Amino acid sequence: GWAQDIHFSQFYMTPLLLNPAQAGAGNDLRGIINYKNQWGSVAVPYNTANISFDMKTSKKKDKGFSGLGLNIFQDKAGDAQMKTFQGNLAYAYHVYLNDKSTLGAGLYGGFAQRSINYSNLQWMNQYDGNNYNSALPSGEPSGGTNLTQLDLGGGIHYEYGKEEKYITGNNHRSFSAGIAMFHVNQPKHSFYETGEKLSMKTVGYANALIGISNSNVSLVPGVTYFQQGKATEVLMGTMFRY
Repeated sequence: GWAQDIHFSQFYMTPLLLNPAQAGAGNDLRGIINYKNQWGSVAVPYNTANISFDMKTSKKKDKGFSGLGLNIFQDKAGDAQMKTFQGNLAYAYHVYLNDKSTLGAGLYGGFAQRSINYSNLQWMNQYDGNNYNSALPSGEPSGGTNLTQLDLGGGIHYEYGKEEKYITGNNHRSFSAGIAMFHVNQPKHSFYETGEKLSMKTVGYANALIGISNSNVSLVPGVTYFQQGKATEVLMGTMFRY
């Protein structure tokens, strides 16, 4: 019951799932598609797809700029085909701290629809002593099959970037960090109307891109922290970019 929200191994490629304040940060236009398929060899596969788009808008010289983002995902899990479909709109405003860095704050709002199919589930009470018998009552309470909920959250995001001095120098430096809160309204999360709420989620992260001067190689280190209910996760490491 204390499960995490959807997330991807390539978490650094899911900016609006990390922080709505990343809308418009670092790129004029950005579109991303993610897809994950897991546990196909041991159960009914879990499939998760995510599409996001964000862009800078209304740029004001020497002051700041706005960012808009759209994030849509669908997750389908297991024998019960438990499906979550969610669409969020994000708005962020970033102020220039100096010619190399910005600080932004963002909010998101959206709706999620959850659904479930009980017909493929088998329960202990339906075992007749020798075999599974679908005609036997499950003993489970009757639950709904659809649930719609409002979802709200926000965050702050810092961005620093120093371009290379000449085109082959590869001495660029960039850094970003932020913190965000998701599900601050703690929407209902039960098909049985028994009062369970979706726990708030806290996300913190720091990422960098460090060019090694006069080479074709850059280091891309990062760390991300998730905390939701009783679940915590820390991911850290680095990539090498050529």
